[in-house]
Amino acid sequence: MICMLLIENKLFESAQASLEYFGNIRTDKTVGTKFQGVETPSQNRYVEYFEEVKDKHHGDAPDEIPLKVSAIRIYKLTGVGAGTGKDFSCEVFQGHSRVFEMDFGRQMNCQAIFSFSTGSFRFTYPFSQNHKSLARA
Repeated sequence: MICMLLIENKLFESAQASLEYFGNIRTDKTVGTKFQGVETPSQNRYVEYFEEVKDKHHGDAPDEIPLKVSAIRIYKLTGVGAGTGKDFSCEVFQGHSRVFEMDFGRQMNCQAIFSFSTGSFRFTYPFSQNHKSLARA
């Protein structure tokens, strides 16, 4: 949040400059050399998104672009639950309302396939006109 405030108040023009400054100021070099700035990639991206919205969209959020998830693959399941993903389930919420659910073991509302060769689990949802609410979720 501080990095975005630095950009908003025009102390820095770019996300990169703001993130570097924040990291340098926050890191106590008298104690050690470990960087103490924004380290999480998702937080860095959020600051970059803020810069983009501010510069390219004049501070207004861009128009929504509906996306459709057709498949999700999960890797390295060994040791997680049954290790095959068959004991997983998924619920999709829009706000506080559940709009869709899947049960991978029972193949409810999805197709679930475990690959022993890659140790990955892939599930697909057969999108249809009856489930438009999920495409917007």
